[in-house]
Amino acid sequence: MIVKTIKKEDFITVKKLIEGLKKTAGDNLKEKYLNDNIRIVSYVGYSSKVALAQMVVNVSTIVPGTNELKINSPSRYLMHVYALIKNYTNISISEKNINEEYDMLKEYGLIEYIMESIPESELAEFQTISSMVYEDLLSNRMSAQSFIKECLSKVSVDIGSILGDGLTNLTTVIENLDAQQVDKILKKLAKFAKKIITNIVLPRSVSVIAYRLILIIRKEILNLWVKV
Repeated sequence: MIVKTIKKEDFITVKKLIEGLKKTAGDNLKEKYLNDNIRIVSYVGYSSKVALAQMVVNVSTIVPGTNELKINSPSRYLMHVYALIKNYTNISISEKNINEEYDMLKEYGLIEYIMESIPESELAEFQTISSMVYEDLLSNRMSAQSFIKECLSKVSVDIGSILGDGLTNLTTVIENLDAQQVDKILKKLAKFAKKIITNIVLPRSVSVIAYRLILIIRKEILNLWVKV
């Protein structure tokens, strides 16, 4: 049943919905049961869609408690379905037990039923917004300046001996680099990327590329230090 808003008393748990469906015999009666018990919101506002998309992408792309990217496409799909069910239906699906409740709905064909019931234009718009949010996140993280800053943040604890005092100002220095300075650093990185670093013991948790970057930019930013 399509509605504009869902009343509090209309919400139903996944378990209760499935139990009722299992007691119903015959395709016609099952269809009637689902139509009588499932409410579908006709429209979700644009800003709400953006917030939902950001939630889906953040949960499935950023490691909890850190700022580290770790793409998990199966998780992103699951959270996408969760967001749609949570915001377009009266089904109270639990994020904590999302895998179990997804399986319950999937087993009885309710994932397909729900997706077919949500207006096609709504599904298309939410998918478009989700893709934009995901692509923006990756694009922002992969920018030259962001890449430099990310590498520095990962190894900042281990390179005190390389940079000496003033390490706490490093992030500010990087943020103040202009496009020409960033380009100069990246060109040097490309030039020296194949060189082997000797006489440095690398912690297993730190990538070689990060240390190469540190050594290259050290010379480039020390002359900017006094400006911070």
